[in-house]
Order: sequence, then structure tokens, then C-alpha cells
Amino acid sequence: MRYEFRTERSKIIELEFPMSEAPDLGDVLIVDGPQGKMRATRIVSSPAAVHVAKDWVPFVSHRLPRHLHGEKCDSHGRPIVSTKRDQDRICKKFGYELE
Repeated sequence: MRYEFRTERSKIIELEFPMSEAPDLGDVLIVDGPQGKMRATRIVSSPAAVHVAKDWVPFVSHRLPRHLHGEKCDSHGRPIVSTKRDQDRICKKFGYELE
């Protein structure tokens, strides 16, 4: 999982750790930077830093009903799902469950 850190120069960087080994908030690490070693303090991660699968791409859902009111659809009326969060939102909104 990715975690955000603030360097001594106030630059925000992301480092990956297994969840079981993640540093606590406020922990200071010495990391390699472009100008050598630097101190980085663990901060609360913004929502953008939370790991999103790199292979996730928008897709047309063949399982959901066609022409769902208020949702983006392709020319055949099949809903277009942009993100995992979008998929979860659509399912919850219309009362569907993923298998």
C-alpha cells in the first residue's frame, strides 16, 4: 500500500509498504532522494494516494441492466463503469450486489 511522507523541503512523496509494516503517523524515515539521503515524515495520506489498481480501465458492464437513469451508457445502453468506486456506487444506488 502507498503511504505519503513530507520531506524536509516540504515535498510530498509516496512510498510503498506492506500494511503490516507501515510506519506510524509522525514516524521519520531516512530515504534516498535525488540529492542524497533525506528525512521524510509520515503524514495522513490524501485520497489520491490510496492505491488504485494500475490495470483498472473503464469498461462497459454486461451484467447491469441497460439504460440506467442518470448513468453514462454506451450506444447500446450498457452502463460505462469508470472506477471501482463508480461500480460500487452504481450497485448500491440500484440495489445490485457483485457476485
